[in-house]
Amino acid sequence: MTIEITKKQLIIIGAIAALILFAGGGYALYSFGYSSGYKEGHTSGYSDGHSSGVAETVQKYENPKGNGSIWYAESINNGKDYLYHSTSICPNIRNGINENWGFTNPNYRRQHSQFCPKCMDSYLIRMCQTYLYTNKSWK
Repeated sequence: MTIEITKKQLIIIGAIAALILFAGGGYALYSFGYSSGYKEGHTSGYSDGHSSGVAETVQKYENPKGNGSIWYAESINNGKDYLYHSTSICPNIRNGINENWGFTNPNYRRQHSQFCPKCMDSYLIRMCQTYLYTNKSWK
């Protein structure tokens, strides 16, 4: 059995092969460009936008916390106790605040100091207690 291939058939087979390679190669180039662009956009823009969005949401909806450099005392129980806050924008403040304020008697200060659970975590409470119990200068 002999198969005869003419010049015309070779040109048609070559054209079909070229179309297949071009279409496959074009898709490969497209997918490479898409994936590299996706990676670039995902690693730079998406991550940055996500991080700033999370930070903005936390700042907007969670209770604000101070850094422990200043304590704000709110007089409660007709001036018998002080409720300490770590920030002046705490939503739990009702009666006004004084900055770095406390009782002069150390024993009375320990017994009549309370700490705001909304703007202070356990770390800030310990910092405030250290400040209150060791600081000798009071307004």
